Amino acid sequence: MGGTQRIEMQTPLLALRKLEIIATGLALRVDYVATISCYDPSPDGASCGHCDACLLRLKGFAANGVDDPARAARLGADVGGPGRGPARVMAPRIVSARAGRVAIITGSPGGSAIIDYVVKMLLAIIDWKLDPQAATALPNFGSRNGPTELEKDTAVAALAPKLRALGHEVRVIRQTSGVQAIVRTRTGWIGGADPRREGVVMGD
Repeated sequence: MGGTQRIEMQTPLLALRKLEIIATGLALRVDYVATISCYDPSPDGASCGHCDACLLRLKGFAANGVDDPARAARLGADVGGPGRGPARVMAPRIVSARAGRVAIITGSPGGSAIIDYVVKMLLAIIDWKLDPQAATALPNFGSRNGPTELEKDTAVAALAPKLRALGHEVRVIRQTSGVQAIVRTRTGWIGGADPRREGVVMGD
């Protein structure tokens, strides 16, 4: 392209804090249900709920004394009814033994990926007989009604070529789960904290 042209950029929100941006949008009746503030949304567009952008957004709405309409709309999708199931698993998940005593408590942040994280934990503890710390450290994998997702820089990522050869659509992505779990044993409780995040297991 020849010639030059002066371009002026307008940044009316640049100097505003998050709570002020949200207050401005509320005053202008912005449809916040149609908006997203997330660094790592799921394939279906759901916010992860734990990145810096998501946390700042939640704090901004809270500072204005209102709930995030987009978050409320997503939670509405989790309400069961005839012919429908929840869109995601709410954490924590509590598992009881046959006698009715609580046997396992586990959960994780992660939005629509919570299902995969929690199912991995239950399989690892119940079927594969791993202790909760070993279970939390396992690579993440699964599907959210879309491509098969494998955690980047882990052993399962090496399965991508084989799965693609079988016809699977595969995504190798970062999966920063934050799984926590406690498990009842014959002598007491043992726990596990996801090594991908901060936090340790402590007890008496």
